[in-house]
Amino acid sequence: MWSSILSVYFFYLRTLCLLLLGILLCSTPVLAKTITLQTPDTLSFIFSQPGSNPLSHLLRPSSVMDEDPLPNRYLKAPIHTNGVLQIPFHLLRATDLPSRWQLTLSTKRPHSITLYHDDIQQGWQRQAYRDTPTHKDGAAFGVHFSATLDLSAPLTLYELQIRSRWTTPIHIELTPLQESRNRESKVMLHHGIFAGISLSIIMLILLLGSFMREPSHRLHALFLLTLLLSYGGYSPLFSPFGTWLSSTIQVENMVAVSSVLTIMASLWLWDHLLNLTQFAPQLHRLMRAVAFAMALLLPLILYLLQQSHAVWIDLLQGISMILYGFALGYALVHRGLPHHARYVLLSATPLFVALIQQHAIGWGLWPLNKPVLLTLAEGILLHLVLSLAHIMFQLMRINKEKINAEQQRIMVARNAKALVENAVNQRTRDLEQTIQHLHQANFQALQAMHTERQLQKEQIGFFSMLSQEFHTPLKRIQQAVEQIHQRASMDAKSHDRLFRIQENTARLGRLIDRFLSDNPLKYGVLTLQQQPVKLGQLIHNTLARMDFELYEKRLKQHIPNQELELLVDREMMEVALRNILLNALRYAPKSTQVTLSVLANLAEDHVTIQVQDQGPGIKPEEIAQLGEMFYRTRTTQHISGTGLGLFIVRRVVEAHGGSLSFHSEPGQGTQVRFQLPIQGSLNPKSWHVANNRQ
Repeated sequence: MWSSILSVYFFYLRTLCLLLLGILLCSTPVLAKTITLQTPDTLSFIFSQPGSNPLSHLLRPSSVMDEDPLPNRYLKAPIHTNGVLQIPFHLLRATDLPSRWQLTLSTKRPHSITLYHDDIQQGWQRQAYRDTPTHKDGAAFGVHFSATLDLSAPLTLYELQIRSRWTTPIHIELTPLQESRNRESKVMLHHGIFAGISLSIIMLILLLGSFMREPSHRLHALFLLTLLLSYGGYSPLFSPFGTWLSSTIQVENMVAVSSVLTIMASLWLWDHLLNLTQFAPQLHRLMRAVAFAMALLLPLILYLLQQSHAVWIDLLQGISMILYGFALGYALVHRGLPHHARYVLLSATPLFVALIQQHAIGWGLWPLNKPVLLTLAEGILLHLVLSLAHIMFQLMRINKEKINAEQQRIMVARNAKALVENAVNQRTRDLEQTIQHLHQANFQALQAMHTERQLQKEQIGFFSMLSQEFHTPLKRIQQAVEQIHQRASMDAKSHDRLFRIQENTARLGRLIDRFLSDNPLKYGVLTLQQQPVKLGQLIHNTLARMDFELYEKRLKQHIPNQELELLVDREMMEVALRNILLNALRYAPKSTQVTLSVLANLAEDHVTIQVQDQGPGIKPEEIAQLGEMFYRTRTTQHISGTGLGLFIVRRVVEAHGGSLSFHSEPGQGTQVRFQLPIQGSLNPKSWHVANNRQ
């Protein structure tokens, strides 16, 4: 958390410092000492002692440096006999003043006088030299020194070096000279073109940099704008802006301005170093700490600059050069560094070479008679050109990446479109096949339905014919029974049997009518006809119709409540109870008994009828299939039967809302139990008798 807070704090502090530096740079008269020309004709100065000199703040006296052509100007040793007096003339060309001046110097003591000349394009050169003779007794003659100063360049630096054994007043005069306007126009045009090109390139970089969101690019653009305000604004091409700028930003003391530029370059380098060292976490943390400390010490550095403490300025410039050297070496050695970071550092190399060379000349490390490698103007121009090339390369790379991304997107879109089209085509083919299969299945279903209807019609016709065929012999049997009963005299037993024949014939006729009528044949259902029936009467009638005397010795009954009334279909229930009893008596050995018992549970409103035999029993895996149509167990295959008895029982019991269950073990007999509601089913079900439907 603290690291993120410090990072945000450092970012805003750095931005504030940059704004402060821009304000200070635009008000350089606070830092740079100025010379105000009182008249355009002649300017005279009388120098005696440095302490009493009205322009002593411009003098940088130094210690004795006998053979050094350019001693260290920043040492503050007091002047004395056999010393060297250096007078730097940092002259700024104004648009309303002549460009050529006559410098005249006169003294009453012998002196060695040397005039050094420096500008942005040519560097330091010795322009004039005068050595005065002395008498053999040591007396000295007066000396008169004269030289021409050319101020046609935007910024011209002259240094007058005087060697003397005595302290003496010096009279200096600056007189303007007339010159050809054509040459002045050419010089103005030359520097105007250079400044205009510089301004165009810098503004282009600023315009391109505004689209880049990286802080380092914005900082770089601000640094380049600072160079423009410092060097390009003094050309006559920018008049009247140049007039205002030249009168506002007086940079005779170039040390202060170059120091401010060095601070800007240092911050820019630190920003790049922070980006470059992200690959090394420990070094990155160290660099962040140092940068944070430099940001905190920036007000103190600016105060030292305002006080013109040149030692601190040299120290700051030296640190900046060391940092740049470290960053450049790191960029060249580190293989994992991004290419754009190396290009940025390499593009700044010409500018810093020119700055290092200029400071080397100022420190006396570079002889004045030796040609310079790179002037400051050339360094700025090369830096601008390389920066522009780097930005153009970045734009080309970004454009190429956009083109590649667009091509890849188009390719992906085409592939996706092809995949979608293939998927749609495949899905269409699948749907067509599915529709074709559905049509075939529908056609087959229609054919099967048509066949089923034909079979149903034939079935209905067949059962109608069968019903007529059944009714015809039944009617004849009923007529024969009635005739026998009317004509013949018989005993009571024969009369009882004849009554049973008549009753069973009538019952058989009713069952034929119920099963073979139009409703069951057309719709396949048989509706129950529920009515109150006493349980004892139901069991008695069932036993009477199945020749009870044949089974009387084998059947054991247990009916505790014979007056209990049930709401059932009497004929269907008699059929179900008869089938259960016949199965138990038929498949059990004749020497065994069959038990019929009734359990009434009035609290739960249901009655349980249970039949237990002592037959061979049924295997557990066959119990689940009991009650299915035409199913017969393996132990009953040798006894004749249709396999419809238990099927009819299950359908009748379930149609009354009851349940049928079987309990049996091999060799232990079989128990058949079905439960019926006493009050009958509230919603009696229809018995589906056709097509095995429920």
